[in-house]
Amino acid sequence: MILDHIVLRSPNSAALLADLQNRFGLKTLEGFKDDSGIQSKGVRFCNRTFLDVFNWPNDKPPFNPLLALEGSLAEAETIAEKQGWQTRLHRRLDIPVEQRPPWSTLSFRRGQGAISSVFVIEYEEAPAAWQVVHYRGDLYNRNKNSPVDVELLNVVISCEDESIGASQIDTLTGGHASKIKLRSVDGPNQIRIRDVYGSVVDWSPTAFDRR
Repeated sequence: MILDHIVLRSPNSAALLADLQNRFGLKTLEGFKDDSGIQSKGVRFCNRTFLDVFNWPNDKPPFNPLLALEGSLAEAETIAEKQGWQTRLHRRLDIPVEQRPPWSTLSFRRGQGAISSVFVIEYEEAPAAWQVVHYRGDLYNRNKNSPVDVELLNVVISCEDESIGASQIDTLTGGHASKIKLRSVDGPNQIRIRDVYGSVVDWSPTAFDRR
C-alpha cells in the first residue's frame, strides 16, 4: 500500500490553496462536485500524490488530516480482522449508479490510535467508472500530475503513542509507508515538500485553521 492522497478540511481553504500555488507553483484543480456545486479543490504533485481540500466550519475543532493509502480492500480487511481493528467498508457498488464513485474505501473507526487517521482506497480502472459528473474534476484524473517538478516527500501527523502508531501503520502497509511519519507530541501536522529548486520545505496546513 502506498500513500495516494491526503484529505484536508480547512476554514480557509482558499487561502491554503493560494499559498500552495504562490509558494510552489501548484495549480488548483477541481475535485468533488455535487448538485450544489464544487465541494473540494486541491493540488497534484509530480509523484502522483495529491491533496483534496474541503471547507471546514471555523467554530469546529481543527480537522486532522486523513491519509488515503491505495491498496487492496480484501487484504486490508484481513489484516484489520487479525488485529482486532474496527472498520467501516464503503463499496462503490452499494451506491446508486448516478452517485457512484470510481473507488471503494475501507476506513478505521475513531479511537484506535494512528490507524484511525488512515483509510484504504481501491480504484476501479474501467473507463466507464469515471463518467459520474461528481468525480470528473481534474484533481481525480490519475494521469494529470503536476507540470512543475514539486514532490510530496512525506507527511507528519501526531498520535498518542508513536511506537504503537508506527507498528499499526507498518502492519497495514507491510512496512511500505515511508511517506507517513508519526510523532507523539502535540504540534502542527506537516507536509514535507521538495520545491522546483530542490529545497525541502515543511509546510503546515493547520497554519490556516484560524486565519
